[in-house]
Amino acid sequence: MKILIFGFGVTGIASAKAFDLLDIQYDILDKKSIGDICEIVEREKVFPKNLYNDIKDVPFEEYDFILKSPGIRLYHKWVKDMVSRKCSVVSDIELAYEWWKERKFICITGTNGKTTTTALLGKFLEGQGYTTHVTGNIGKGVLWDFAQGGDEDQYVIETSSFQLEFVRQFAPQIAGILNITPDHLDWHGSMEAYIQAKMNLLRKQNGKDIAVLNWDDEILKREAQGLASTKHWISQKERVYGYYLEDEYIVEDLEKKIPLVSTDIIHIPGAHNVENILMAIGLARAAGVTKEVIEKTLDAFYGVEHRIELVKEEAGVRYYNDSKGTNVDASIKAIEAFDNPLILIAGGYDKHVPLDAFFEAFGGKVKKLILLGQTAKQFEETGRKHGFYDSILVHDMKEAVNYAKKIAQSGDVVLLSPASASWGMYRNFEERGKEFKALVKG
Repeated sequence: MKILIFGFGVTGIASAKAFDLLDIQYDILDKKSIGDICEIVEREKVFPKNLYNDIKDVPFEEYDFILKSPGIRLYHKWVKDMVSRKCSVVSDIELAYEWWKERKFICITGTNGKTTTTALLGKFLEGQGYTTHVTGNIGKGVLWDFAQGGDEDQYVIETSSFQLEFVRQFAPQIAGILNITPDHLDWHGSMEAYIQAKMNLLRKQNGKDIAVLNWDDEILKREAQGLASTKHWISQKERVYGYYLEDEYIVEDLEKKIPLVSTDIIHIPGAHNVENILMAIGLARAAGVTKEVIEKTLDAFYGVEHRIELVKEEAGVRYYNDSKGTNVDASIKAIEAFDNPLILIAGGYDKHVPLDAFFEAFGGKVKKLILLGQTAKQFEETGRKHGFYDSILVHDMKEAVNYAKKIAQSGDVVLLSPASASWGMYRNFEERGKEFKALVKG
């Protein structure tokens, strides 16, 4: 077997390490210079046979598969060329499923809340005593984890629309979709294309497979009608076949009604995190996690980095890092998590989504909006349209944090929740969040 890795970033590097471990021959294709690719190869200690940076040099007839990085668009001219040659172009999750479909795949997607849900689900399974690999968008890489893991292990995979766009036969035994709201429209081209990419997670499931879905999301209620899987629902508003809130308890209502855990032991703020917890519990219960483990694990869970993360409290002012707020809906959920006056830092890369709902969520709580990045002017103009004029444009995060410290008063919350991607200013949202935290603590 021989494979071409197309795209030598995070996924490509992890896949190369997996292929080395499995003794599978592979080449690399990437637009970087050959010198830059060689530097990465040496640094990561991987062993490809050939390196290419131009598609015209690639001997396509030699490959069984082309492994496409999720960061490369479906309509990239090189992908189109590969498809026209009838090459088998796959994603890492599709390849993992093809090679190890007898293993337990538990997958999560959604516009927002994926990482918190994935991390909590991993803790539930570990608490039950399973050897658990938390992977996908979180972790070291799907193929690397599967190559190292065993057949009895549990694989919790955070999946993005980028990964799901290119799956064909992928059918996880247990999977959940948290929510679907506008995001990555610059990538997918339309809201409908984005929805269908997300729904690919469940499309090939059968009646023995379990899909956990959010009853409070109208898109998911509509799209679920054609699914073959057994459906369990979550809701914060209604009694459903699945998991819901009643008398300050999270209740399981399947074959029989069971109060699982009190909401008093939830330590992460916001209604959106209740949604995340309901989903993680629904998936965990489908995987066999007991009520006792759910309760013990949830009581010890205080969230994950870059998701409404308390950084510092000083002189009565609390500073929160929500750098993972990379879209409007995520930042709305962060705003809704607080009753305090907010000094809000936002802006970044333009995903070409409307910003109106962002300002409609302010509810008089935002006393100052500090804007930076490509979308700063767009935020300012949309704010004025909604009668919000308390904004200021800054050049970088240092200026934003210094200004926030200058104007903050006791009782205020300074919140970084950009409602925009980090690209153009940072390599990723983690780098953005780390700089914010360093500046706050400095």
